Amino acid sequence: NMLLALRSVVLMLVILFLRLFLRHRSIKEQHRSNQYKLESLKGKEQNPNALDENQRRIDELESWLQNDTRGKDIPDTQMLHVQLQHLKLRNQEIQLSMEQQKLAIQTLKQTDVYKLFRRASINEDAKVSEKHWVELQAEIRKVYPNFVLHLKELSPKVSDVELKICLLTKLGMPQSHIANALGYTRGGVSLACERFYKKIFGTKYTAKEFAHFIEEI
Repeated sequence: NMLLALRSVVLMLVILFLRLFLRHRSIKEQHRSNQYKLESLKGKEQNPNALDENQRRIDELESWLQNDTRGKDIPDTQMLHVQLQHLKLRNQEIQLSMEQQKLAIQTLKQTDVYKLFRRASINEDAKVSEKHWVELQAEIRKVYPNFVLHLKELSPKVSDVELKICLLTKLGMPQSHIANALGYTRGGVSLACERFYKKIFGTKYTAKEFAHFIEEI
């Protein structure tokens, strides 16, 4: 009987270990998947960082074509001219998109709901209701149409508080101001950010890294 009991205990421990191992591996795979997904989501947007890379490639192509003595009718040369024009058009599209976004941000900052949250964030007498949060999210969606969608792709079970913190972070608010707007302590906001970031990527974070992550979405 003792031998059977011992075998049962060992079997239970093995099963428990396997479950924990598989769960840990699943979580790590999800974190790795979210890293790839974030890179993919960044690629879908007009990425300002692409301007410098495109311009570097434009300069290289122009320099090479200027020194090419084979003539414009060579197929390879024609292909390079096509690539050059494509890069220039792409940069024009990115610059136009950036200008449109700047105008949209300026419009957002003139809205009553934005001004209300700004007052609330610096401890002024400003009452924020759920209705105001809905209005703020709608205004942010006008500037960043896919922001909330991308957040939920990375974390389908994002909580209400996590979403609110992300919305205010997207507006460029530091954690101390976010704490004021939410009626939390700064430590409470920092802990919520840490848990949310770790839930997505499985790593520790700094406030700067979290803000950069939100900025990139």
